[in-house]
Amino acid sequence: MARHYEKDPAVRFLFVGEGGYGLELQNKFRRAGLSNVTFLKYVPAENYPSLLASADLNLICLKRDMEKYSFPGKFYSYLAAGRPVLGLCGKEGELATIIERENVGIFGATAVELCSAIDRLKADPVLREEMGNRGRHLAETIYDQYTVTKDYLSMLCTPE
Repeated sequence: MARHYEKDPAVRFLFVGEGGYGLELQNKFRRAGLSNVTFLKYVPAENYPSLLASADLNLICLKRDMEKYSFPGKFYSYLAAGRPVLGLCGKEGELATIIERENVGIFGATAVELCSAIDRLKADPVLREEMGNRGRHLAETIYDQYTVTKDYLSMLCTPE
């Protein structure tokens, strides 16, 4: 994906944190000599929300075949940032289901699909804003800490 946008000054990739594959990913991009990719090891928690909000899109990558078994907690922070979510994932999992059902971004399982999504969102700032606003609304009304905690406790404390 990054190579596809190497000559496009409007598209840059910023990776924050090292994650499970961080060092491997950094080395891969370094060897490829791509100048449109930047890595930050750490961002203080108080700066993280403004960093997410400064992006046009926020990317979530799920390892293939993990879509059915895993859900990325960062999704909620991405919604709260008011930016569309770009999901690198298959359609089988909850992440793709929510992105599609709530229309808060686009997902795809391949680099070609994600490039197509980036191009679509790059060309349509109104769509980006609408998706971001829907995500922000979800974060404030459905996925806020109070509501999620109340629902969780209700589920745990309901007698059978």
